[in-house]
Amino acid sequence: MSISAELAAFSARTHTRELPPAVLARTRHLLLDLAGSIVRGREIESSPALLSALRALGLGRGEHRVWGDPQTYSAPGAALAAGVFAHSLDFDDTHAPSTSHPGAPVIAAALAAAQMVGASGATLLAGIVAGYEVHCRLGVALPAGAHYERGFHPTATCGAFGAAAAAARVFGLDASAIASAFGIVLSQSAGSLQFLANGAWTKRFQVGWAALAGLVAATLARDGYKGASDALEGKHGFLNAYAPAPQPQRAVQNLGSEFELMATGVKPYPSCPYGRTTTGSDHSRAAPEDPLRALRCDGS
Repeated sequence: MSISAELAAFSARTHTRELPPAVLARTRHLLLDLAGSIVRGREIESSPALLSALRALGLGRGEHRVWGDPQTYSAPGAALAAGVFAHSLDFDDTHAPSTSHPGAPVIAAALAAAQMVGASGATLLAGIVAGYEVHCRLGVALPAGAHYERGFHPTATCGAFGAAAAAARVFGLDASAIASAFGIVLSQSAGSLQFLANGAWTKRFQVGWAALAGLVAATLARDGYKGASDALEGKHGFLNAYAPAPQPQRAVQNLGSEFELMATGVKPYPSCPYGRTTTGSDHSRAAPEDPLRALRCDGS
């Protein structure tokens, strides 16, 4: 089974009834943590311009809600806005081995997808777990450092795939459709670290765009749209195109028995949580209570 197919199959079969209690508890904790970032992130200096643009584009009108926001949105507008708000304070969670912040793109997409289909809380949680695992494992397989050195923003690039997995699982897609969603979102995975030059607002925007891209990809796949095969490990797939020497097998190492979500820490402060570098096969073994474990950061 290819890497793409294996991650798609894992996403499709993720159910809360089969997840370890510690993983479910941690997922709820990460969801609550991100809710605070979304609510407060709406009130910062970049939000008025974003909201004005969303209204002009027709994305700021609809029936979908974003936490703490009196405005309603279209489904893609809600995913975009929530993802941007979540990443705006640099307070969102951190997965150190992938040098990224999975919560913002993954949870934003999952929430929008859940509203589209009236999903249960259990289905929402399953989608979030699937999204975290895809996002974080791709970052580990690149590996993150080489991807980062090429100027990519892993929260946005890996986030698009994590968002697609989360939304697709919320929709209840089968493995074949989720693999197609990966092939669709491959064409949308983007994010540049050039924001570091002047503190540009593109840092938060491209994370929200990853949430939107994942939602759109999952919706297209749900409706039968065909995506590229072998989207992750193919010759021109994500891992080979975005890093010079990827390690694809790391994306599926101990898949389903060890959870990268458990290596995701919450920030005590809105800044980069520097800590010890982790290498080798123990990349997923960060303790949940250790929020300061990190490799580096993407400008947080």
